[in-house]
Amino acid sequence: MKAVLCISDSINEFGNGNFEYFPIKITTNKKKFIKSLVKEVNKLLFKNNPKDVVKLLVLGFLYDSLLFSEEIKKIGFFRASKYDFSMPPVIRAFLKGFFLTSLNTKVDDRTAKYIKSVDNFLSITRDVKKLYEKIIHFTHKNDDKLFKTVVAIIDMFFMHDTSKAIQDPRRPRKLYTREALSEGASYLLYIHKDQCHLGFNNVNEIDENALFDPEYLCAIIDTYSLKEYMYSEIRIERFPYTMDKKESGVCLVCQDELFEKSRHLGFLMQDLANYKIIEATEQAYKNKAASFGTFFYSAPRLYDSLIVKLDHPVERWVLKISEKILETFKDEFLKDKYFYEELAEIKNLNHNHFVSENTFFNYKIEDDVTITDVFKFKRFIVFLSSIMMSFLKEKIQKGNAKEKAMAFRSLIPVFKKTDFINAVSILMPKNKVQSIVKLLSWVSKESNALDLQYTPFIEIESELVVPFNLFYNSNTVRNSLSLKKKRFYETNEYEPTVNMLYSSLVNKFENVCKNLKYRSNNEEGELDVILAKDGYLIVFEIKNSLHPCNIAELRTSFDYITYGAKRLNDFTRLFFSDEKLRTSILNRLGLASTGTYHIVPCIATGNRALYGYRHNSVAVRYIHELLNLINTGQITLGDKPVSTWKGSNISIDDLAKFIQEDSLYDENFSFFELQEASISYVDKKLIQQRYLYNNEAAQKKYELQ
Repeated sequence: MKAVLCISDSINEFGNGNFEYFPIKITTNKKKFIKSLVKEVNKLLFKNNPKDVVKLLVLGFLYDSLLFSEEIKKIGFFRASKYDFSMPPVIRAFLKGFFLTSLNTKVDDRTAKYIKSVDNFLSITRDVKKLYEKIIHFTHKNDDKLFKTVVAIIDMFFMHDTSKAIQDPRRPRKLYTREALSEGASYLLYIHKDQCHLGFNNVNEIDENALFDPEYLCAIIDTYSLKEYMYSEIRIERFPYTMDKKESGVCLVCQDELFEKSRHLGFLMQDLANYKIIEATEQAYKNKAASFGTFFYSAPRLYDSLIVKLDHPVERWVLKISEKILETFKDEFLKDKYFYEELAEIKNLNHNHFVSENTFFNYKIEDDVTITDVFKFKRFIVFLSSIMMSFLKEKIQKGNAKEKAMAFRSLIPVFKKTDFINAVSILMPKNKVQSIVKLLSWVSKESNALDLQYTPFIEIESELVVPFNLFYNSNTVRNSLSLKKKRFYETNEYEPTVNMLYSSLVNKFENVCKNLKYRSNNEEGELDVILAKDGYLIVFEIKNSLHPCNIAELRTSFDYITYGAKRLNDFTRLFFSDEKLRTSILNRLGLASTGTYHIVPCIATGNRALYGYRHNSVAVRYIHELLNLINTGQITLGDKPVSTWKGSNISIDDLAKFIQEDSLYDENFSFFELQEASISYVDKKLIQQRYLYNNEAAQKKYELQ
């Protein structure tokens, strides 16, 4: 109890009396003690026992402020969104006491900065709540039609032609991607679902006038901004951001300029690479594989009978799936050959997931569903969408006023769930269809969060809402893997990125090992790939995860990089301090234990999430660039090919320079400009500092070169 008694005076500064409550046994294991302390904090919080929660918070921060703050972050203790954008009395009491007592001088600087950021951040939660209520109030006037109307607006953004008609005259048009708007719409519908009265009676209701109402679009944009506000909580907990006070509000500041630039550049490079792969593959296969467009438009009249006009409950056109017509192209849809449009998507997925075609197509997302099944299912949806959209586009462009209104009303088809499953079951086994529909569906009666791109099918009672454009323009395979939290390879033994890097290095250098395990005293670890030559030890930690879609999903990649950097720095420390370990490592590499070595650590990532980043002096490099550097000496940064070898073959100096220096990335980083984006919350503002890539300046410079 000495550890408790020695800090009781500090606890009493909070005005809580003598510190008597303490149910946790103090152990010599700091991490174990801190974890049990945080667990107790979380438990007491929901028992509405603020007095003891504050005491335990003070105890934790005094015992080991750095360890305790890291554990507190993991449970999201200070997140406003966890408490519906309000500040519970226990947090208010703690923050007030933290700044009024000497506690703020007894914690480490990083923890003090974090708690200050939390305090600044929570100071505007009431204003954010007011904005949220304002959006709800605006959309409340058309409750019964809101859900399908918002889904239709987003679906139109995923249908290339029609989205151009949506304008925003209220304020200058912002550069919101359709993915960002989909996120905003998903969040708006999710938080508003109880007011939407979702059910059989209104599943077909839509406000066609609102499809082009800029106020609706602005409501979605504001909701996306609100979601960005939520992400700000994650930013100050998990990433190098702080929240600073300004006269007009609070400002989210990135303390690590390189982090912010590499994050944005990573997303830009990923999009550019995906586009290039698709474009190149389409060109390569265009004359070798059948075209879906040719297949469909060869007999478009055949499908006219699938579209039927209904008058009840609202006038609209619907798809009636005919078994007879499905039988006419059943063989074409179920064949193992792919249309060239599909091959482009497959090539892109194979490239980003590092898998062979055989592994890719046979991989099971569910027990009874392979990726091949998902592709064939998607092919059918694309077919239905082609029928419906070609019909509706004609009505939108050439029809009279009544037909145009009906066309907009018909954008999002609604099927009886059982009818839809039975129809698709003509093409593939029913159990597979049921599994795929379940995987890709959001059920309105359940509490799961909604994301229209991850779960584009919306199940409302016995009905299934299917936004065609949103579905087939989303990355279904990637999203399915993410939903199931699956990877193609679960261990390093079969990890393709490890084997690819190892094979490339072995072809160029002699002293190379992979999956090298080591132990020093009570510490142990494993080196994914290590290379030794001419006094260099180049050590690779390889991290392969799905490319994130937003700042929240970036947590996984950033955690991997943080953990990887720690492992590499730990190995460096042990290598130079433990002679026995050093001898063992060098012997396994086929080298003598004498000599001087310089360690070059590198994290090789399977995605471009933090492109060109450096964490605690450890470089982050994209695996495909490393492979190109080793195998050919040519890497491409954006559209710019760069030669990296000094001679006719790679040298250890070439490889070490690529890892140790950032000159190849600095030019792209120089095109980023610091901007402040502000979101108004009543009389205050949330200001977010961000770096935006000046594409025009980059193009001009490359043209001059």
